[in-house]
This record gives sequence, C-alpha cells and structure tokens, in this order.
Amino acid sequence: MSEHVVKRGNRYYYRRRVPVDLVDAFGKSEHQQALGSAKRSEADKLARQAAVELDRIFDKLRAELNAPNVPVSATPDYGPIAREAAEDAELDMYASAALFEEPLDVQFANHDEQLAREARQAQRRQQRVADMKEAIRGVLGDTNGHAPHIVTALAALVVPPQAPTKAAPAPLETRPMDRSLDTLARLWEKDRQPESRAALAFHRAVDRFHAKMGRVAVPRITKAQIVALKDALEAEGVGPTSVDQTLNNLRTLFTYAIGKAWIETNPATGVKREGKKKHARTARPPFDLATLNRIFAHRIYTEDYRPEAGRGEAAYWLPLLGLYTGARVEELCQLSPDNVHEESYRDDSGKERKAWVMQLINSEEHGQSVKNSYSVRRIPVHQELIRLGFVKYARAQTGKPRIFHELRKDKYGVESSLWSAWWIQRMLRAECKPTSPKMVFHSFRHTFKDVCRECGITKEIADALQGHSEGDASSNYGGEFFPLRPLVGAMASYAIHGLKLPG
Repeated sequence: MSEHVVKRGNRYYYRRRVPVDLVDAFGKSEHQQALGSAKRSEADKLARQAAVELDRIFDKLRAELNAPNVPVSATPDYGPIAREAAEDAELDMYASAALFEEPLDVQFANHDEQLAREARQAQRRQQRVADMKEAIRGVLGDTNGHAPHIVTALAALVVPPQAPTKAAPAPLETRPMDRSLDTLARLWEKDRQPESRAALAFHRAVDRFHAKMGRVAVPRITKAQIVALKDALEAEGVGPTSVDQTLNNLRTLFTYAIGKAWIETNPATGVKREGKKKHARTARPPFDLATLNRIFAHRIYTEDYRPEAGRGEAAYWLPLLGLYTGARVEELCQLSPDNVHEESYRDDSGKERKAWVMQLINSEEHGQSVKNSYSVRRIPVHQELIRLGFVKYARAQTGKPRIFHELRKDKYGVESSLWSAWWIQRMLRAECKPTSPKMVFHSFRHTFKDVCRECGITKEIADALQGHSEGDASSNYGGEFFPLRPLVGAMASYAIHGLKLPG
C-alpha cells in the first residue's frame, strides 16, 4: 500500500513532495495527479508506476541542473552519433513530460506505442556500441594491452569535447502542457474542496469537452468550441439538465482560470441552451399501471431469470425498491446491509413498536452519498417488500460492503450508471414496451409522488420519505430526524390498486 495515495471523494490521487533541491526547476513543492481509479488496490498499482515515472523526471532535472549552461546557438554538430544521442534524449524528455501532459489512464492507453519507441531507442544504442567497437578496431587494431587508450577513444566518440548541454528547464507551470483542462479541474477541486458528487460532475463536464472537442489547452479554447460542444450534446440526445450543468461547470472552471491568469476572458460566457428548461416531470413522466404490470410480469419476476448485465439480484430488487420507496437509483445502489435495520417507535396508544427501516446516509468512509443534506433520511420498508423477502435478502448480505455487491462503478465512481443504462435500454424499452419513450428509472420517483397523493399522504410526509425540500425551515428539518410513527402510517396506506406483483 503506497503512502503517497490519498483519497478525495471516490477518487484516488498520487501526492508526493518534491525534493528541496528540485523545487525551483520543478516549479512547485508538491506533485499531485489523479490516478483515475476508485479502487484502492488498483490505485496502489498505478501509484507505483507513477512513482517510477516521477523518479525519472527528478533524475533528469538533477542531471540538467548539474551540467554547464551552454546556449543552444553555440551547439556544434558532432556527427550522426551525437545526433542520434540527441534524439534519444528527446524521447526521454517526451516520456517524462507525458506524466504531466496526460492523465494516467491515457498514458496506459498509449503503452504499446511507448514500448515500441523504447525498443527502437535500445536498438539504436546497440548499433552505436557496435559502430564504436568497429571504429576502435580500425584505429588501434588488436586492443590487448591498450585498455587506457580504448577508454579514451571510446569517450571521445560517445562524449565529444565540450559537448553542449541543455539549459535547466523552465518551471512546469509555465509549460503549455500544464494548462490542460484536466489540470485546471484538479486545481479547482483542491482549492474549493467541493462535495464528492459536485467534484464528479465537474470532471464529467471536462470529459465531455475532451470527447467532443479534443484535448485543447485552456488558453486556446474558444467560444465557438463551447457552442459546438453544446450543439453536439443536444444532437446526441443528452438531457437539457445535463447540458445546462455541463455548460455551468465549464463556465465556473474558466472563471477560476481567469483568477489564475491562465486566460483573460471566459469562453463559456453567454453560451446557453435554446429554449426553457423542461420540468423534470415532463422530461421523465411517471409510470402508468399498464407499464408497471408489464415490468413486473417480465421473466425476471416469473422465471427466476437473472441476466448477466442485470448484476444478479439487483435486476429483481431495484425496480421494486424504486416503486415502494421513491428513492433515487444511486441511493438504492449504495445501500449496505447495515442500512436495513429495525427501529423502535410508539404507536397512537403509546405502546412501543418496531419497524424495519431503510436508512439513506452520507458517509465518506463507506462511499455513500445523497443529493443534499435533507436527503439523509429513513424509509419504513413496505409490507410488500417484506412479503417478497427483501429484508431477509438484505440481512443475508451482512459482511459485504453493499447489498447489491455485484454492481460495477463507472469511471466517475457512480454505482448506478452502468446498471441504469442496461435496465432502461435492454430491459424497459426493449422488452416492456413503456407507454412513453421518455420513461426511465427516475419515473418510479414520480410514480411514488402520485401514489402518495392518491392515498392521502400529506406533502410534508411524502417529502420526508423522498428527501425533498421546498426551502423553508420546516422542510429543511429533513427526514433524518422526522418522527417514525407518521412515516410508518404513511407506508401502511401506500397502495397501487390494480398492480400485479410476483407471488
């Protein structure tokens, strides 16, 4: 386990102090880079490779600082051997610079190319050694007894007299490669210390820009490129909320870049999506009864069928939990076995009762998060879920980090995105024929709100169950400390008439 690996949010970083004698040449006293992984064992492996690369850079800087400083214009040509040696030095500098120019995952994507480059480099060196031996034999003949002369002749061939050396490199912060959008996002995150969910949204905006516009240095990004990014996202069918969030996050990063004197104007200023923002309910309508019955008549619920992409029991339970809790899909995917437990309360007569509850929490230690502070809450487990065996299943996962431990995170550390993409495209739309093409997993959340209204559950209690807030003092009280008795009563009255669930 590397001592230089640190975690912020769900992402791991490699962080290391720069040796005192190299701080001026390196341009800063500490080096930090994203490792592109949310898994500790993988991050440790990547950190070891980053450490080797950083040591090479330190060695290169020391060699350059300890050598005499000769102007480049005074560099004589020492023939093909010297020119090939210069090529090799340039390759070494390119490999070292790659540590700062590209994130680690991009470097590994180019690993084969780097290996081929190093192989050509080694082949040229071997050829130079052979040429030097041949030259020595031509000049001295038999070398027996002439070792000192051989060394002198070899040194003259390898290092010509008064060979020039490069000047000490400029600090890395002045190099164009250190003005990448990735670097800007990491600096912003370090200074602002946002919540992990917000940090992930900013990194996602950066990745979207790279995917559509390429890796352009921040000072060279134009307003035309931001407009082109907006148009490309809209043409691709990205939701209006996501497009707005991407533009807003990029605008924030460019404002930060102005404060660091990277740029003078914000290229995202004035770039907005055309038309008004659609209400979430319009964009993602609730499920109607016909669609719900088709979902729960699928062979996942009738034949004990578990598709591989559905990640085991997650395919069975997550839609049911969405329907009977109104929770967000990421909140459900992050559930640990300890989040399902019994809690005591007193009924109308003052008698002590117990109820199974599902607790949704914010825990940096366990990698669990909710949308905001009032989304921390507990939801009584509905009797239909208990009848179908959810409590028994959840408690059987004790000792595992997640109830649905077969789920896989995406590169941003989000646990629901890969599963949601499968469920919406391959299950819901391909096999369940939803009434509206706009229906997604989030439609369960709107369905829950509608059923609460039909069952006479007050808005205050429905908001406490769903983690909603209207911004006033009472709603900000949140569901974490909301009395349990009215929540239990509300879930007891929650019923979807005409719904056919598996037996």
